Amino acid sequence: MTIDELGAKAGEIAEIFGYEFDPTAEPLNSEHEVQAVERALGVSLPLSYRAFLIHFNELLPINGELLLMAGLRSISGMKYVRPGSETNPNDALESWASDLVEENLRLRDRPAWLAKTKAGDEWWDQQPKWPNSLIEVVSSDDSNYFLDLSRMDATGECPVSVLPPEPAGETVAASFLEFLRKYRSSAR
Repeated sequence: MTIDELGAKAGEIAEIFGYEFDPTAEPLNSEHEVQAVERALGVSLPLSYRAFLIHFNELLPINGELLLMAGLRSISGMKYVRPGSETNPNDALESWASDLVEENLRLRDRPAWLAKTKAGDEWWDQQPKWPNSLIEVVSSDDSNYFLDLSRMDATGECPVSVLPPEPAGETVAASFLEFLRKYRSSAR
């Protein structure tokens, strides 16, 4: 993946949402910061989602809440912090947003309510585990949207699936860009 490829994807995202985009401008967030997210989750993210995190990292007008890299910069200048974090009441450019890494690790981890007993351990060991290949990117009241990394194609893109409570999944878009186009148009 090259800087030009990321810039082209970022340009497409900007076009979808009516943002001005200068491909020669310094990105908001670094490739290293996105790589840190990938290491924490043990995955490689698709090109269009990487471009979104590097150049936008913003709560865009779609149906649901986009999961972001909390604590990093966004295109609006807003600083997003994890829900429950201390915020500065005098800073209008500070707001809560769900963290991409935290929310996805929560899906994989043993629930806090499960007692740490032999019986609890045995029960947990028998439960199906959340696949690392499903990365939640949008959360809404009635469903959640996931990148299906198990179906990454040769162009570095993967489909977005919607999951109600159980992971049965229905593909709603062939890529993150297509997902933004579809859900942006329905949010207008």
